[in-house]
Amino acid sequence: MNTIIIFGDEDDNEIYMLLKKYFYFNCIAISKFELYLSEHPKILLIEKSNLFDVFANNAIIIFKNTCRVNHIHSFPSGITAVFDSKNSDVKNFLLGRNVKAVSCGLGISDTLNISGVKLGAAVSLQRKLPTLSGEINMPQDIVIKNIGKLDEFSIMAFCAVRLLINKTDGLNIDLKCFQ
Repeated sequence: MNTIIIFGDEDDNEIYMLLKKYFYFNCIAISKFELYLSEHPKILLIEKSNLFDVFANNAIIIFKNTCRVNHIHSFPSGITAVFDSKNSDVKNFLLGRNVKAVSCGLGISDTLNISGVKLGAAVSLQRKLPTLSGEINMPQDIVIKNIGKLDEFSIMAFCAVRLLINKTDGLNIDLKCFQ
């Protein structure tokens, strides 16, 4: 089972709802608002506003811009961190830790970039990215349609999870049914 932890203010649940709808038929989803259990869970999706100790191997943690990392005491090396590169607190927290990091932003050093957000978007994987199972995703563009009111980081975090869970060779994602 793959574990995805979304860390930050639970009232801002855009990323959680997007991932829950995508994994609806095969997930356990836990937030302060609900506990959802599908018949055949393969994904554990947890939204938390506070993290003190993290004990999870081979998991993904999405750091929302509202998270507070100064309270985290234990953080294992088997974690893959997904974060907005504009968030200097998270960036500094991850420096020097033995974790895989997927930075999302507009810079050339970011793992994922986004362009053309108004009508549709292209999210670009800038370098090789291993999945949680060790397969390699090569640099590629992911075409996103029907973005609606989703913010850039939510879109990139969603794409990061898709790339980390499964090897893909170019995706076309229509988000209309996930909003």
